[in-house]
Amino acid sequence: SGDFETRLGLANEKLNSLQEIFDLPAKKRELAEIDKQVQAPDLWDHHEQAQKIMIRQSELREEIQTFETLK
Repeated sequence: SGDFETRLGLANEKLNSLQEIFDLPAKKRELAEIDKQVQAPDLWDHHEQAQKIMIRQSELREEIQTFETLK
């Protein structure tokens, strides 16, 4: 039991370190900003920019979901 707890503690430390590198709060803030942008009625007036925004939104959602699954 002690060995498991030790390994679990080490895993949590590594996950916390990864979270700092990954900067989950920053990614969530960026996603929130993009979520606001995609609500704009004129989003698709600039098709190329809109596509980039939608791709970034998808990437961020996937990254955040993947990291939160690890927790």
